[in-house]
Amino acid sequence: WGTGRGDGMIMISASPIAQADHPSHAPHFRELPELGKGAYVDADMGGWTASAAQGKEFVGVVVTGPNASEKTAIALLIETLKRRQ
Repeated sequence: WGTGRGDGMIMISASPIAQADHPSHAPHFRELPELGKGAYVDADMGGWTASAAQGKEFVGVVVTGPNASEKTAIALLIETLKRRQ
């Protein structure tokens, strides 16, 4: 989803675990063990990416724009995981 002003967006995706990306050597990479093995947050694409395994899928969110932050990416991921249960 875009902001409508063209200055940011939110993207949510789910892919098979085998296709999961794990950029552990990225400069802003941080593991999120509280969300499970392999969960992480990282600065990416002009914003923030957060991802975690859920069942046989790896769920990821991206937030970009002037209000994007690590905190908002993690909050969106947590909410997305809850709604997918």
